[in-house]
Amino acid sequence: MNRKLFYITIISLMFIGAGCAQKQPAAEPYVPPTSAPTPAPTTPEQPVTPQIPSEQPAAQQAPSEQTVTIANFAFTPASLTVTAGTTVTWVNNDSVPHKIVADDSSNLPGLSSENLSQGDSYSFTFSTPGTFNYYCQIHPSMKGTVVVSQ
Repeated sequence: MNRKLFYITIISLMFIGAGCAQKQPAAEPYVPPTSAPTPAPTTPEQPVTPQIPSEQPAAQQAPSEQTVTIANFAFTPASLTVTAGTTVTWVNNDSVPHKIVADDSSNLPGLSSENLSQGDSYSFTFSTPGTFNYYCQIHPSMKGTVVVSQ
């Protein structure tokens, strides 16, 4: 009886092994894609002449715009250098009002804003070269400078 059980077990394992060992199709070898060769130019190359940008005098350049941010009871940037004709805009990001005015030593009539509440702005165009100091009339410790070049 033990022999019979042994042979039945062996034959069963052979059938199970045969079922698991089915032949898999052979994998095809990997062939990397080929790229088409770059065609040779059909026209003769022209010599390249470097172009050097011509500098325009500052007087002919278009005026620009700059922004000064008012936040945490300070002007940022505190000092700004611009060319003549530049418009500077102050934007109040503080929760309290501020008022920009020219320092008496600046001799710059017209640089005087209304009270600027949070989110308000004031713009002034600097047309004359020089160094112009300004401050907040409400908070005189807040100071800034605009240097205007040709």
